[in-house]
Amino acid sequence: MKIIILAVGKCRNKAVLSLCDDYIKRLKPHWPTSVAEVTTRVSDMGAEKAEIEKYLTKHKTDTIRIIALDESGKLLNSRKFADTISNFAENNTQTLIFLIGGADGIAPELKAKADAIISLSTMTMPHMLVRPVILEQIYRAATLLTGHPYHRD
Repeated sequence: MKIIILAVGKCRNKAVLSLCDDYIKRLKPHWPTSVAEVTTRVSDMGAEKAEIEKYLTKHKTDTIRIIALDESGKLLNSRKFADTISNFAENNTQTLIFLIGGADGIAPELKAKADAIISLSTMTMPHMLVRPVILEQIYRAATLLTGHPYHRD
């Protein structure tokens, strides 16, 4: 299974990019993982929705599943998150897309199309910070599923 982090906005923060690169490298033996960015000229949920839909339409197949990351989504601990990823993999998902919205979140129409909506926290966090956080949790899930001692309860 391939994993794509589909994020609104261009990240220029070198520290964030470095963290993302580190987890992407760690994930190579488990799942090929990448970050794809969609950008708009203005911070507008309608324009962001259009760019996300354009990306999804271009890459749409029957084996793609989408998890929207939204503060209103289901809260999962790391083990339940790992189980969620495992369930997608076991059900012939070839590409799992984690969708990160812009500063105003994800358009309701996109959340309605998602196969799951999860929350990383009940606290609001900057959308650029979500990238390394979700990548770390995906790596943690991979290590949990393979019995690696990275995760400690």
